[in-house]
Amino acid sequence: MLWYVLNGLYLVIWSALLIYCLNQRRFYPIIGHKWGTKIFWLFTFVFFNPLLSLVYIIFGIALRPAKNDDNPKPVRLGSVLAVLCTGIVLVLFEIPIGGYERRSFVILSDAKADKTDDLSGSNFRFEPYIGYLKSSNKAQTYCSVSDGTDARTSIGDILIISNDSNHLLDRAVREFQKSLFRLPYVNKVAYYSSDNCTVQGAALPDVYITINMPQFSEKELFHGRSINATIKCRAGSSMVKNQSYSFEDRSGPTIKFDIESEINHVSTMMGIESPQAKYKLEANNIASELTKAITKQFEDLLNKYGRLPQLPEMLYGTYRQPPEFTFIQDSNVRQMISGSGLLKDNDTIWQFIDERRTEDALNAYCDELKSLGWTLDDQDQEYIRMRNGNERICIYRQRRREADANMIVSGDTRKIKAEVPMIAHYQLCWTEERKQEAMDKLLSGDVEIKTLLAFEKSFHDPQQHDRLYSIIEQDPTPSLQGYLMQTRYLVDHNEPEKGRQMLMLAKAMQNAEKQDDIKAQEIENLAEKLGDESLAEAVIGEEIFRKTGYINIDEIDKQMVEERGLDEPLLFYKPLEDGDIQTVALRIINSREPLHVVSYRLLAVEKHRGISNSSEKDGMLGADGSWVVKTDLYSMSGEKKTVSLKVESLGDERFRFVVNKIKN
Repeated sequence: MLWYVLNGLYLVIWSALLIYCLNQRRFYPIIGHKWGTKIFWLFTFVFFNPLLSLVYIIFGIALRPAKNDDNPKPVRLGSVLAVLCTGIVLVLFEIPIGGYERRSFVILSDAKADKTDDLSGSNFRFEPYIGYLKSSNKAQTYCSVSDGTDARTSIGDILIISNDSNHLLDRAVREFQKSLFRLPYVNKVAYYSSDNCTVQGAALPDVYITINMPQFSEKELFHGRSINATIKCRAGSSMVKNQSYSFEDRSGPTIKFDIESEINHVSTMMGIESPQAKYKLEANNIASELTKAITKQFEDLLNKYGRLPQLPEMLYGTYRQPPEFTFIQDSNVRQMISGSGLLKDNDTIWQFIDERRTEDALNAYCDELKSLGWTLDDQDQEYIRMRNGNERICIYRQRRREADANMIVSGDTRKIKAEVPMIAHYQLCWTEERKQEAMDKLLSGDVEIKTLLAFEKSFHDPQQHDRLYSIIEQDPTPSLQGYLMQTRYLVDHNEPEKGRQMLMLAKAMQNAEKQDDIKAQEIENLAEKLGDESLAEAVIGEEIFRKTGYINIDEIDKQMVEERGLDEPLLFYKPLEDGDIQTVALRIINSREPLHVVSYRLLAVEKHRGISNSSEKDGMLGADGSWVVKTDLYSMSGEKKTVSLKVESLGDERFRFVVNKIKN
């Protein structure tokens, strides 16, 4: 309604100004007093631009024609200003400069140097607009996860592929890309169109994001437009949606996940904009919704599974060309992606057309592969899975839903029909000997404990398990994952008594985790293997808390000073009058907020009587530039004394915790 009122009002004003201009005989001299200036002003009316109308009101109506030319300087100055203002409006809002170009765009950062390189060579674009956007967005997002023991989340390297050439979607994805890059746990974000993806022979990303716009309608309005669009976004650890019959690998260090998000966008834009700024408001709005939907899932995964640390280069493969098969040499075949990865020399996915019945097509592929020395691993009416030494391939027909979401354009620019595409997923994995050599180097190197724990299932040699157990046992930092690994080791080596003690230490460390009842199912399984299922529900006493490094807050006299590293917990407990025990775990963690000024946060996790509470505090930068945070531990305080906490950064991701007891 507001749009109609304002535009109706402008049309009335524009019409009145036009009639006035036609009837006016003398003008403030832009190009003379009469016809030259009249033609100049009539030309500006063609654009229906409110800013040009404003210029006419100022210089064509407010400034009256000079009665004589005795003082020409003000007249000349006014004429120059009128022409200049008109020219600026025309250049900024009416004449397209630079044009629109849809191209690849990569943002890469060196986290330590805190610098950004735009590998696409893009330049600054001036995109003026004066407008207002009214929008409504409805989003639905789902996430599925398959994880191995102590697998972590890896999101540092992201590849975005847009399967739609729509101008609005392209702008939205570019803004979405910038938002993802601002996340502190992301180091690289590449954006390509589906027909221009150049990730061939390079290291593969951690996360693949495919985006398309299956529904788009636009209604042009006078100085505005209305848009109704549906945007589908899929983010996952694989280029295509993980099928239940595709490769099952739960021994790796990273979780396998799929995030699906659908956004229904309805908006009305009112205002004026330059050709370069077209869809700017709508694109920013859609990008914001995409960012909220996807980063919320990223945060949940990081909170639940933790972040995989930087892995050594020795664990990544060297790219080798994939083999050639006759069934993927047709002109409708597209190599979606091909590169090397973690413990793999090749990971390639092809999408192609085969109009035969699925079962007939799969049988033909199977016969060809067998003739090349491949053996059948598994077969169904919808897929085949085969091996040839350390090579493996899975071929299946995409389900309709996944095919629609991953529409790919073939080399001859014809769209592959969504109902018929086949997927061939090929991998060249490391041999077991090569993998175990890498595991030996991993155990011998300067590697974080959580990295070793993430590869626990990759250690197949009994001696490697002994070395891992020894490293974890000697580590002074208590951790839930470390205690559970030792419990598993003791179970496998038939030492139930030590295993029970270690499991109780793991239960105590559950209190230090933000997620409620984390690893509860694994603790129940280990208790069953130890022959005492009651251990899963056993009450933790003070002695167990002390063994895991918890400090009795009541035993602190006035002040206590401790030093911890990033994500290393400082643990306290307090006996309650009813016999229960209250715990507090303090950690310094990296901030996960985009463009956050302060790099760290204080995470406090409080648990007692089965209730869990967590809070985070940003802190601030001190006068010397170092990070510091101050707070009171109310749950640990009493009627007579208040427990206060101060944490300050020491550099190199080390922190000093100062706990004081202050009399009330």
